[in-house]
Amino acid sequence: MAKALVALVVQRVWLLFVAIAATYFVSKSVPGAGLWKAIVDRIAVIPESASVGLVAGASFSGALHLSQSPFLLAAGWLVKLTALTPPVALLILSNVFLILFLIELSGLLNRFVMPDVADQALVLAVLWPTGYELSLGSSFVVVCWLATVAVRHALDNQWLFSGLALGFCALEDLSPFGLIPGLACAFWFFQRHFEKTEVGKRLLFFLVPIGLVAYLKYSGTAPIRAAWAGSAFSELMRSGSLGSWKWTFSHSFVGQTVAALAMGTGAVALGIGSPSWMHRALVASVVVAWIGFSPYTALASRALFAGVALGGIALRWPWMGVRLMKTVSVGISTYEVLLLFS
Repeated sequence: MAKALVALVVQRVWLLFVAIAATYFVSKSVPGAGLWKAIVDRIAVIPESASVGLVAGASFSGALHLSQSPFLLAAGWLVKLTALTPPVALLILSNVFLILFLIELSGLLNRFVMPDVADQALVLAVLWPTGYELSLGSSFVVVCWLATVAVRHALDNQWLFSGLALGFCALEDLSPFGLIPGLACAFWFFQRHFEKTEVGKRLLFFLVPIGLVAYLKYSGTAPIRAAWAGSAFSELMRSGSLGSWKWTFSHSFVGQTVAALAMGTGAVALGIGSPSWMHRALVASVVVAWIGFSPYTALASRALFAGVALGGIALRWPWMGVRLMKTVSVGISTYEVLLLFS
């Protein structure tokens, strides 16, 4: 974990330097003077910022009516209790949840691979080309954190915490519904030798939270099926039935395709090295949930949902693969930040 935190600090300082240079050459202002305004302006235009402003101005019951997102509610209440603006509140909370996500991902990786390999995989997650977006007010960082919490506690046979994390995650995004098959396999793996009363109690812990969210927020399965139908997985299946995947390597989609190939390769490698079929089922369900509930155009931005797959890359290619991926990730993130602030 320490290596990942050092990598996080070094990478963010480097990206800040790149952003300062970009804003200076564009505005010719004092280096760094316009950077804070550029960051705040960047966060102010994302949908989360407008939602936080509405939540902050509403009463408690009104806020719950406007949004059921734990992240947006927390940011709105932070704005209400302090003098912070919505973009600043989002910036603070997104970085807090990013640290929590990395802590949980470290714990999850350590249940699949040795600690030194887990540390390398965590560094890859920190350096992921679009990982900096999670620091800029994105609510998706909470989805990554809660999904990882759900999977890790399932491996620890703690179904109350796993079920609650899954339910809160479903309030943010539809992706956790894709985790249910893998978590069901883990549930059966651990519970098959327990008495029926214990199994029934833990099954309620596991299914009731996400079942309530499906019923109360989504009013059934129609939105879930619609999200699956418009996902990258369904799009690839439709293209496969037509016999053409050439579009996936076009200029507009090559980055998403590379992200899918990297995570898919890592998941297969991690599955091969996993100690049991249950671990393989969990890894597969995480990747399927990512691809099955993300549009193709957002695969790279949402890839850290399947961050555990990076453990496979660190496990099978600890020298060449890890170093190549680190170099490419830093290069791409530098280029993207340069474009973002120029």
